[in-house]
Amino acid sequence: MNNTSNNLDENSKAAKINNTMRIVWIILITVFSAVILWRVYEWSNGQGNLRDILSPLGMIFIGLGIIVRPHNRVLSYSMTGIAAILVVTGLVLAFKY
Repeated sequence: MNNTSNNLDENSKAAKINNTMRIVWIILITVFSAVILWRVYEWSNGQGNLRDILSPLGMIFIGLGIIVRPHNRVLSYSMTGIAAILVVTGLVLAFKY
C-alpha cells in the first residue's frame, strides 16, 4: 500500500515539472518570435540576412515539441527533428559566412 502513495507523489511532481516547462517554453517562444521579427526588420532595412532566423526558428520548434509532447509524441518528435535541422543549418551557415 505504501508504494502507491509514492507513485502518486512522483506523478504529481512530474506533472508540476511538465507544467512549469510548458510555461517557460511559452515565454521563450515569444522571445524567439521577437528575435525573428527584429531580424526580419533589420533585413528589410538592408542590414543582415535571412539566414539569421534559422536558429531562433529551430528553437521555436523545440519549444512547440516540448509543449505537445504529453499529448502527441509523434508530432513532438517530428518538431524536434525539424528543429534540429534548422538549428544545425543556421549554425553551419553562421560559421561559413
